[in-house]
Amino acid sequence: MLDNGIELSVVAGPTMYSLPKNAGNSPDDFDKFEVAVFDQDGNFILSEEGDVLGWQSREDINKLIQIHA
Repeated sequence: MLDNGIELSVVAGPTMYSLPKNAGNSPDDFDKFEVAVFDQDGNFILSEEGDVLGWQSREDINKLIQIHA
């Protein structure tokens, strides 16, 4: 949750848009993540790709935080 009420959901797992698919349970086991961004009312902030962003690197996530902060 950012100070302005924007929330980022960052998830990874075998059924998510994340890599590698056969990783363990720790975030350290993943290189890419599925991310959704929500406004203060809990609504998706849509991107060009739709409601979730797939295969986002840690650098991509940091950029999303900067954009929405």
